[in-house]
Amino acid sequence: ITEDLKTSPWKLARKPSSSETREIHLFNAARLYVLAAEDVRSQIDDLDTLNRLGMLAKDEPDPVIEQVLARLRESLQEYEKREQELVRLMNENRDQ
Repeated sequence: ITEDLKTSPWKLARKPSSSETREIHLFNAARLYVLAAEDVRSQIDDLDTLNRLGMLAKDEPDPVIEQVLARLRESLQEYEKREQELVRLMNENRDQ
């Protein structure tokens, strides 16, 4: 609720119509999708940098690389979740 009010403070004064609510949810889903995509891109850039520095050529796992890979896995899960939500809302809006 707090995030919703941060992005749409006018809701405190007036209840949105059902079409406005759908548009707001679609906008929020698109915004979260973009943020998730940016996070994935950032993690990929980190891995690329590590690769250029030669840290990926070691035979034993590097803790820094393990951390980056763990963050990348988490980011990919969040990205996929946001993508599914965005597609669901787009389909709902298309059908209405």
